[in-house]
Amino acid sequence: MNIENRVIFYLVFFIVMQVITSLSRKILWKSVCKAGGTTPEGVREKRGELIQQSTGRQNLQNSFRAWMRSNAPDPKLYDKLDRIYTFSMIPNVIFLILSFASLRMPMAFQKVLTIGLFVSPVVIIIVIILGIYYKNYLDKNF
Repeated sequence: MNIENRVIFYLVFFIVMQVITSLSRKILWKSVCKAGGTTPEGVREKRGELIQQSTGRQNLQNSFRAWMRSNAPDPKLYDKLDRIYTFSMIPNVIFLILSFASLRMPMAFQKVLTIGLFVSPVVIIIVIILGIYYKNYLDKNF
């Protein structure tokens, strides 16, 4: 495969992985909500109230976290799952940005993007496994 085709392959691969990452995070989101003492529907219902109280996007996120943490049966578990949920998107976003950058500089990021071919699917699998594990754990214990 020549370098131009490889660059396009990386770009398409990481776009697809971004979609799959988002879908896998939905599994974990249910566990984050349950650990926060609510459900995804409960978060949607609370959203309007918190939007009116907040002054910006970061403040809104902090308000959601504080509200969920205050309802959490185990705040440490909630914090742990929230961090996993928050940071699970970062690896693929980095690889996606680098794949866009490689359109301009095809040789610059080849080794890193090749590593990303393995890292992104592994992160997705880990997120799915953790989502299922914590769903079962929370169903039994809370």
